[in-house]
Amino acid sequence: MIDLAGALLVLARRSLGPSRADWSAAMEIEFSFARADGRALAFAAGCLLAAWRELPQQEPGRFTILNHLWALGFLIPAAVYEFACVTRFPFLPIGDVRIFAALLPGSAQQLYFGPACNAAVPAMIASRLALGLLQLRLAWALVECDWASVTKLTALILSIAATLSIFTGVLLLGDPGIVQQATLLAAELTGIVLLARWHDRLPGLGA
Repeated sequence: MIDLAGALLVLARRSLGPSRADWSAAMEIEFSFARADGRALAFAAGCLLAAWRELPQQEPGRFTILNHLWALGFLIPAAVYEFACVTRFPFLPIGDVRIFAALLPGSAQQLYFGPACNAAVPAMIASRLALGLLQLRLAWALVECDWASVTKLTALILSIAATLSIFTGVLLLGDPGIVQQATLLAAELTGIVLLARWHDRLPGLGA
């Protein structure tokens, strides 16, 4: 059975961060008494609300808010974009139909490249899926402030995206989406770098 109260308390303590370790420890002690009295869920929910009200009042809290917003509001949608390019979600007008059109008999790609195009398209689709999965993993690493993983994942994403751009530019006879994706990746990288530098300056959190 899922311990919802325990999960809420963990989230509340993580929201407070190291700068409020004393309050976090007090929450843990009082939670044991609340659980014994059958008030664990209400107590944990109250702790979470109190912690969230505290977040904007301190710099570490503001960092936490923006860090999560960047992961949820930018990296997760970037992953959805990559998946949409492959699956052609009916509610998103961004499916990369050119990848699938390249396999159709009589297409320009088949006329000029033929077997090479047929062999490359599955790899291009796999690359899109890999980019989506890596974006999800990057979002998790960013929330955890695991900067070593963030660096490795970002480098991997950039290398795959660059390779994919070359393939699509050649095999699909031009790719107008290259500029769009490059702009998104540049914005993504800029945001991550700024967050990493901010994290390093935070007392008790930075290196």
